Amino acid sequence: MNLFLDTCDLKPTPRRPVWIMRQAGRYLPEYRAIRAKHTFKELVETPDLCVELTLQPIRRYGLDAAIIFSDILVILEALGVPYQIVDGQGPVLDRPVRTSEALDRLATTPVTGSLGYVYTALELLRRELSPDVALIGFAGAPWTLACYLAEGGSSKTGFPAIKNMMEQEPDTFHAMMERLTEAVIDHLRAQLDAGADAVQVFDSWAGIVPEHQFRHACLPYLTRIADALKGERVIFFPRGAAHWLTAAEVGRFPILGVDGSHTLAHYRDRWGDEVVLQGNLDPAILTTDPDTIARETRAVLESHGPGPGHIFNLGHGITPEIPVEHVQALVETVHTYQLEVPA
Repeated sequence: MNLFLDTCDLKPTPRRPVWIMRQAGRYLPEYRAIRAKHTFKELVETPDLCVELTLQPIRRYGLDAAIIFSDILVILEALGVPYQIVDGQGPVLDRPVRTSEALDRLATTPVTGSLGYVYTALELLRRELSPDVALIGFAGAPWTLACYLAEGGSSKTGFPAIKNMMEQEPDTFHAMMERLTEAVIDHLRAQLDAGADAVQVFDSWAGIVPEHQFRHACLPYLTRIADALKGERVIFFPRGAAHWLTAAEVGRFPILGVDGSHTLAHYRDRWGDEVVLQGNLDPAILTTDPDTIARETRAVLESHGPGPGHIFNLGHGITPEIPVEHVQALVETVHTYQLEVPA
């Protein structure tokens, strides 16, 4: 039995599957030991290292899904815009893209030709993982990638460069979004072909614009991805914006990751029972203590209520300062929680 895949398919399961966004990374001592010897990009671009880092949390916690250790910005590098991860600053791109001329200089060949290291790692992982552990690939959403591409890296002021382009140069903006959408679809397909059981689309910055701009700048391109990969297990995570989706719009998205701004009961009441929900414990709860973590984890499980269609996760990624025993408390609570099985 594969709890994660059965849940994606809305099949009943004896317990909820659980995995954690950013589960392979800086909070793990075994990750830090390897990171001390390599740059971040060496970890991402070396399949054997990628496999080891992806497997670390599976060995430690017995999670139900492994998500490949990679980065959303690999697509931008494949388009001809290299990046580096700078300690204390985050991603820094060699050059921002803010004009139609700069956009025309992006690579026109499929990004998959430059991302073979991702697909090799997925092939190796699929052979390493037990059949009851799902393998997840991922990509950044077009809007989130555009935020970094126009800004040239991270932003503490809400990515003004892409917002300016959206309003002042709409033709260039939509041409960029079209190019990024094509690249995301190609990358996700290649990951599925390489052995991923599911893929997640991270729209980490969907919530930095008001609703009307989300519907203009983000939603049409997310929908394009959903339509292109119809029939596949695709998780969409529009952080900070999922609550704007109507039931009719949600019908295009088979699995939705939601943050902690609303309860799972709220989303079920709004959207019905035919969409699979992923989430949504506040990551800050993991800074407290095991008893609090167990109580709040149960509250999320109870908020969803009986019936299939819930993948337990955080409302966003785990943060670096979290003690490993706190994560263990979360996982054990999900593993031992008794579901009410409808008669």
